Amino acid sequence: VGSEMCIRDSFQTALHHLKADIQKHAIPKHHMENLRISILFLFIGYLLGNIILMALTVLALRDASYGGSPLVFLFFGSMTAGFNLIVLILFWKSVIALDEMMTAVSKTRQGDLSYPLTPSKMPKLLRKFGEDIIGMQEGMRTAVDEAIKGEHMKTELITNVSHDIKTPLTSIISYVELLKEEEGLPDHVKDYISILE
Repeated sequence: VGSEMCIRDSFQTALHHLKADIQKHAIPKHHMENLRISILFLFIGYLLGNIILMALTVLALRDASYGGSPLVFLFFGSMTAGFNLIVLILFWKSVIALDEMMTAVSKTRQGDLSYPLTPSKMPKLLRKFGEDIIGMQEGMRTAVDEAIKGEHMKTELITNVSHDIKTPLTSIISYVELLKEEEGLPDHVKDYISILE
């Protein structure tokens, strides 16, 4: 029971240190708002870029159908396709980075505190989140290491104390056995011997 309490106390202390570390490295609210605003502006920029390119493509198609050069239509059509291809690639990289971060969080929850995550390869918007996940993994790893170290120290202390107590107790038991064999002891000494027994 005492060992279970020691383990529970060690883990509670480790979790307290982990919570403090997470709060220390947590993303401030204004960073989250900046991310939301950045995503909103990117989305609006994507829509406006697409609308402008599509409008220019349609105008070039209309001019081409009235005898204008089809090269202008091909140019704006290619620009629209290239723009959407670039956005698709950036979106795909973001999805891959999010998947990596979700996997890292899931692995961390399962106890794997060394799942590799490379924020430098992530899109700039998600890099801070990747760094925060790595920080949480390091904080948890430190807390677990401290809890294990504390548990080893407690076990060693209990072993040493147990040995230090066992030696004098063995001597006392031996002396009690010797005293029991003595004859002619006063009654109060026999009472002491029975208590020690």
